[in-house]
Amino acid sequence: MCYNAQTSVLAATIGILSACVAFHIKEPVLGLFIITYSLMQISEFCIWRGLDTDSFRWNRGGTALAATSLKLHALVVVSALILFRWTSLKQNRAKLISLLAILVLTVILSLKELLVSIPSTTQPGCSKGCRLDWQFGASYPIQVVLICGALFIGAPEIFIPIATFYFGALIVAIILSYFDTKTTLKTAASSVWCFFVAIFAPLFVGYLWWKTKRT
Repeated sequence: MCYNAQTSVLAATIGILSACVAFHIKEPVLGLFIITYSLMQISEFCIWRGLDTDSFRWNRGGTALAATSLKLHALVVVSALILFRWTSLKQNRAKLISLLAILVLTVILSLKELLVSIPSTTQPGCSKGCRLDWQFGASYPIQVVLICGALFIGAPEIFIPIATFYFGALIVAIILSYFDTKTTLKTAASSVWCFFVAIFAPLFVGYLWWKTKRT
């Protein structure tokens, strides 16, 4: 629900460009982290496009992308962490085994959530031109814990700044839900959270870039 088609495109663009900078400064895990959250803004654009043009196809497609991408966040981040840090992880058997165990859990959670169908009915109380009703995914808080655990184990040097950035965006989204009647806690913890992750990404990536210039 952030906040129209134009702001969704803007947020997605900012997030993807920030991810490109993260790859440039050799932080590929962070880059993929930002991209996974920026995908929500692409789905938001599709949903808004559907609402603005009364197109069920755009609405349905955006909803499917949102529901699917949210269920894959942990799987993408944990897989990327293991892939890009494989060489160093091979030298620390305990870390590697811990991360592989977390990866197995993310696969189980993702498959479990992906088996839940994406409904094609509008939200209760709506008749036409409304967002589709879909399940947020009961496992998402567990996904957040797994992401944080994997970063803490596999990338401790960037864990604190990423966690600060990550949960800072969530806090801003939750605070907004108390002042904006259109923002529910569900949307605050999904599309709005992803929106602020994308919007704030240049600040965080810029900070890491500045740190690399100093060293």
